[in-house]
Amino acid sequence: MEKTQETSRKQIIPSSVDRLSAFPDDVLCHILSFLPTKTSVSTSILAQRWKLLWAHVPNIIFGHDRGSIIPEIDIIYNKVFLRYRVKNMNTLRLFSNHDSTQSSKLSACIQDAVNRNVKEMHLFFSISYTFPRCILNCKTLVYLRLSGYGYITLMTVDDDDVWLPCLKKLFLDSVAFECEGTLSYLLSNCPVLDELIINRSYPDVDCFIVSSRTINRLILDSPFYGFFNVNNRFMVKIDAPELRYLKVYDFAAKDVTVGSLTSLVEADVNFKGGENDDFDYHVDASVEDDANDVSNDDNDSVEDDANDVSDDDDDDDVSDDDDDDDDDVSDDDDDDDDDDVSDDDDDVSDDDDFPDNNALNDEAPPLGRDVLYARSVLEFVGGLCNVKYLRLSTKWMNVSDSEFSVWAANYNNLIKLEFRGDWRFIPNFLQTADNLQVLRICTADTCYKHWIEPNQVPQCLSTHLRTVRFDHFEIAEAEMNIIEYILRNAKVLKRMEIHSKGYGIDLEKKSEALDLISSFKQGSVECTLDFH
Repeated sequence: MEKTQETSRKQIIPSSVDRLSAFPDDVLCHILSFLPTKTSVSTSILAQRWKLLWAHVPNIIFGHDRGSIIPEIDIIYNKVFLRYRVKNMNTLRLFSNHDSTQSSKLSACIQDAVNRNVKEMHLFFSISYTFPRCILNCKTLVYLRLSGYGYITLMTVDDDDVWLPCLKKLFLDSVAFECEGTLSYLLSNCPVLDELIINRSYPDVDCFIVSSRTINRLILDSPFYGFFNVNNRFMVKIDAPELRYLKVYDFAAKDVTVGSLTSLVEADVNFKGGENDDFDYHVDASVEDDANDVSNDDNDSVEDDANDVSDDDDDDDVSDDDDDDDDDVSDDDDDDDDDDVSDDDDDVSDDDDFPDNNALNDEAPPLGRDVLYARSVLEFVGGLCNVKYLRLSTKWMNVSDSEFSVWAANYNNLIKLEFRGDWRFIPNFLQTADNLQVLRICTADTCYKHWIEPNQVPQCLSTHLRTVRFDHFEIAEAEMNIIEYILRNAKVLKRMEIHSKGYGIDLEKKSEALDLISSFKQGSVECTLDFH
């Protein structure tokens, strides 16, 4: 009887099946390409067939997060690059906290990747490093991202030294430029560049110029150093006539100018916005997960105890018996940090609420209160007249009545507007955006609620405006006035949403506000009112 039960248990327990061995090498290499290089190398202990399979994986990935712990560059070069067998690489992703003594080996790693026709290169450095010239003359690069904590310099070079004929996306994160013409010169030698992302962290030039005849998408983030030191503020000039998407987060410029933008469809623009501002414009320095990234993302479930790359003098043998901690090739792998540049949902009722800014609202210095800057912003916003989708924040920017009186711009193509700032912008948008369908307003900044009724009912209210949303509602008189005006005159309005700021307003006041708003005359019989 006991033997019968034991036999039954053995029959129930499934035997292990080696399904991987049935796959051809190219399939196994494809599977390994989704892993960090250390994890890929650790598979060499599985069997003789796996011993150098990692050396045929088209990606080399060592750390992508600035907090990752990775081996010395010497170890990466000697144990990986010298044993690597791939002729055509897909991706090199390398984060390094090297010191100056390792710069030559670091450059050798980069040069080796260029020689292997690498398509994507992600380089992250925690200290100053002058990039080798070979990067700017790589004929196969499609995606290039250069990033670092320190002062990284792209030198002005001769014509023959810069030519990136296949580069479609360029991401420069905290990269400093030697002179005003360096960036324009670099862009002029990228003939098919489609997307440019720049996160500025250094006051390196007085005039920052973005000039390109090919880019369709531009993200320019100028964060907080100008906020704390007005002497570091600079001019921004954008000349990119083929742009279809523009995102500008400006916290440091003293003057902003833009050329013709006749092709522009969508714009996210935030002037003097502040940390955690309305539409989350800030491109974080830890960077985004790019939706168009061609490379394989790192796997979050990678084991921390993956085997070390061997010190063995035999280049064809990889072992896990190396006890030297310095030779450990780390696979610390957090979420992929490339920047996700995604278009916003046109539905105004999504969950993208305006974060609260009280920490900065009352104490922020009025950097944007000079007349010249305000005038340049008005001209900039006027240059966005062809867009269909516009997000605009003008916090901390005080424009005089005289400047507004002479400002005029037509937004005939505008379908969706999301706005925070001086309410004197709103009548102009309503009067000139005849096709406006969706309007979203953040009402948190009491000092900017200069609502003035238009002299005549805007056409968009009579024919197109269907959805309106107010965020950070504070039950202020100016808010009630604009809500009453829109409800009374919007003939085809289907939904109005009002979201209170979530604190400082008790339930009784909210109930009274809802009763008052519900009593307003409505021009549309189909309109529903949602109060949150």
